[in-house]
Amino acid sequence: MKEFLAPVLKWLEEKYPNTMILIRGDSGFATPELYELAEKYGAHYVIRLKANQALKRYSEDIMEDFQKLYVLGYE
Repeated sequence: MKEFLAPVLKWLEEKYPNTMILIRGDSGFATPELYELAEKYGAHYVIRLKANQALKRYSEDIMEDFQKLYVLGYE
């Protein structure tokens, strides 16, 4: 992945220096190598992990807060 993505990020950084770069991937991209590469080039990243019980427990409070704020924004 690094062999493919590093030149692309370098090109984008040089060609469009003031543009936000967003990398979006599935759980196959959830590696320290990707995170380090993205951070090296100042790129943001969103990785969708496979659902599991540990993530579900961790995210329950966050989702409750988000849902409350979302509803408040539309009332």
